Amino acid sequence: MTDQTPSLWSFGTTKTFQIPIEHLDFKFVEKCSDVKHLEKILVVLRSGEEGFYPELIECCEKRIQSLCPESRILRKEKPAATASSFTREEWEKIDGDIKSWVSEIKKEDSKVHFHEMDTFQELEGHLPPVRGTNSPLNTGKEKDNKSRSSQKKKVPRDYAEWDKFDVEKECSKIDEDYKENTTPNISSHSLKIEKNIGTIGLSDKEKDFLATREKEKGNEAFSSGDYEEAVTYYTRSISVSPTVAAYNNRAQAEIKLKNWNNALQDCEKVLELEPGNLKAFMRRATAYKHQNKYHEAIEDLKKVLNIEPDNVIAKKIMSEVEKDLNKSQPESAPQTKGKRMVIQEIEDSEDEDGKRSGEHENGSGDKKTDVPLRGEQRSDQPEMGNVQNKFTGKGNGKKSRGKEAHKCRDRALSGGTSQGQNSKPSPRLGGEVNGHLESDKTAGGSGGAKEVSRPGPAPSPLPLPAATAADLKNQGNELFKNGQFGEAVLKYSQAMEKLQGLGSESADELSVLYSNRAACYLKEGNCSGCIEDCNRALELQPFSIKPLLRRAVAYETVEQYRKAYVDYKTILQIDNRIQAANDSINRITRTLIDQDGPTWREKLSPIPAVPFSVQLHRLDGGSAAVQPTQDETTESGHHQKSQVTGKKHEDMFATLKEEGNEFVKKGKYKEALDKYSECLEINHSECVIYTNRALCYLKLCQFEEAKQDCDRALEIEEANVKAFYRRGLAHKGLKVVESSEEQPEGGSPENVSITCHDLEKGPAGSGSLAMGLEKLHISKPANAYEFGQILNAINTRKDEEACAKLLAITDPKDLPALLSNKLEGDTFLLFIQSLKNHLLDNDPELVYQHLLHLSKAERFMMMLTLLSKGQKEQTRQLFEALSDKSNHAFTAEDVQNLKKHYEL
Repeated sequence: MTDQTPSLWSFGTTKTFQIPIEHLDFKFVEKCSDVKHLEKILVVLRSGEEGFYPELIECCEKRIQSLCPESRILRKEKPAATASSFTREEWEKIDGDIKSWVSEIKKEDSKVHFHEMDTFQELEGHLPPVRGTNSPLNTGKEKDNKSRSSQKKKVPRDYAEWDKFDVEKECSKIDEDYKENTTPNISSHSLKIEKNIGTIGLSDKEKDFLATREKEKGNEAFSSGDYEEAVTYYTRSISVSPTVAAYNNRAQAEIKLKNWNNALQDCEKVLELEPGNLKAFMRRATAYKHQNKYHEAIEDLKKVLNIEPDNVIAKKIMSEVEKDLNKSQPESAPQTKGKRMVIQEIEDSEDEDGKRSGEHENGSGDKKTDVPLRGEQRSDQPEMGNVQNKFTGKGNGKKSRGKEAHKCRDRALSGGTSQGQNSKPSPRLGGEVNGHLESDKTAGGSGGAKEVSRPGPAPSPLPLPAATAADLKNQGNELFKNGQFGEAVLKYSQAMEKLQGLGSESADELSVLYSNRAACYLKEGNCSGCIEDCNRALELQPFSIKPLLRRAVAYETVEQYRKAYVDYKTILQIDNRIQAANDSINRITRTLIDQDGPTWREKLSPIPAVPFSVQLHRLDGGSAAVQPTQDETTESGHHQKSQVTGKKHEDMFATLKEEGNEFVKKGKYKEALDKYSECLEINHSECVIYTNRALCYLKLCQFEEAKQDCDRALEIEEANVKAFYRRGLAHKGLKVVESSEEQPEGGSPENVSITCHDLEKGPAGSGSLAMGLEKLHISKPANAYEFGQILNAINTRKDEEACAKLLAITDPKDLPALLSNKLEGDTFLLFIQSLKNHLLDNDPELVYQHLLHLSKAERFMMMLTLLSKGQKEQTRQLFEALSDKSNHAFTAEDVQNLKKHYEL
């Protein structure tokens, strides 16, 4: 009955631990021997949730201490000791000990590490990046793993799926996953590691420490299988302190990369430093073995085995070298006897046939007027491929394409289907393949010129497919004009199928068809198809402008900016007047600088050198190939004999020209004069060389010679601006004022000076003349894209008048939206000059409104920080002139407030 009493009179339990309220009592605590239960009671009492009882808490603590003195609940927190916790003497002793310990640690650190931080300042630029930080390989693998894990189906599988389960296939997947997981993780670094480390200001001990550290990094890279990075770090170690171990290790890494020559050089360097180094002998023997120098390899291995007869690796390499030597000896001896005679006979016969290929082309003794010309071209310039056919096969079609190439990008995309190609079938499709039709057309003085290009007997089935191809091509052109690009692609493809079997005679037309189909692909957004067709067109007709331009646009669209830059540069070598290429070069250059930094040029592919014949054909307009006569054939043959051709001469010409340009930059005009004269000995038809040499003559005050060079340049290129300008300077120098006024339309003869000192302003004058040749037609832009295109064209020419027209027809409120985020320093300066020189006198209110809204453009504040002192001075002058013209629309105070926004 007494046991049931507590349950009858129960007062409930605590919230924490669910302890009965009756246990919170002195009697229960004194009798209880369960330490865990007492600890829970103490926690509840200390929390105060059932009230605060100090005596009961103290009683509970004493009971726990008597049962378990080491209980964790009896521990009490103590605050951290401070200076006030100790006596003055104790604290001084503690403080002194700490300070002495800190000073000793600093001394030890200075002995181990570098003594000063400014020693590292010169090394900061040479420190390599952390290996594997920017590696795209790991991220790609993680994505693959995620995709694979997502593709795996959840288990359990249903019965229908087990019926389709293929055990062999699943096992092969597991094996493939294992192989992929076990492949070495070789990271390809996008950052370039410098191979040389600056050692200025370092002691010998520091150099040894740094060289050892770089060598250890190379060892880590070698162990992980990244041999290229290992070579880089070994090279860095050698640049600090050349050691035998570093050279030896780099030789081993070069062997792994199969760079046998580099490995040989490193081994020889080791043997210079340490003549008896066994590792160098073994690694040099390995390199000799892979270079098939078996005797030298055997000699090195014998040296190793003389010192270490039990060297297993040397014995193994020796056996392999002896086997290779035995295999090579019996096979090489008899082959050299029989094959040398055969090779010599074939080469001799080919040379003889090559020399006479032009004379025996049609299988008869007759030589038509066109045969020797083509024969000489093919023998003198074999490396140009189909360039000869390009310039001798087509007349007006090529000429019209050359003229169209100066227009904007959209016209360049559709240019291959316009003018000469649409109006009538081209000569090669409609006439040259059809032999009897061509002979009827050219029955005059040049009647036999076209017949020479085909074989002796005229094939009968050729006219039908050629005529059909011409019709298909014209149909494709019409479809392209109507915007039916998919149907045009089909027509061009059918025309190409018709011409596939005609051989080299249809190369020109196939190139045009590929170029036209590429334009269709580009309009449809199929950039890969466009690039592929442009590549084929350029294989048939190298250095053709339209395929190059379309391929460049396609590359730029898919963000392959480096390839696009190379194509645009090649186009400008052929014709530097193509505005679309110039604009794109400027745009891509900024993108590449942002993407690759100052070293963006080093990451470009080499820009191909354009042959002289391509540039000469552009200057001549291709008209010389339309109707060759006997006199023209003789004259061209004489010109070809006198002109130096071939890749070697082109390289020499380019080298001499570059050297001359460098001399001009340095002010060494006499040396530049000699270089340009040597260029003219190689090719006397290059207009640029005459204008450059004329500049040198002007700098040397030899005005008569400068005038002669300018006359010669104008004979080659009638509208050359630099030639007009420099001839005007020469006339001024000769005191012939009347002649100096002969300038191209839009020129500025009043800018010409007669002193040699002021002749240095020539390039600026020529730029102003260039702007007068062709005025831009300014129309009101409908959107930001059109505004940007017009502004780019104006900015390229630095045409203030055109810029003023653009600002006059543009609402000032729309200016920030039209500019978007394209406000640059040169654009801002052009705006200021145009407003000041062309709009301020006529409409000062419009000038104020433009300046007001220009300050609201996106990059305005950033652009202000980049302005030079001269640009700020011009802006200040504009505001001063504007404040003098205040009216009802704005006051001088408004101008001053706006001036503060421009930070003037």
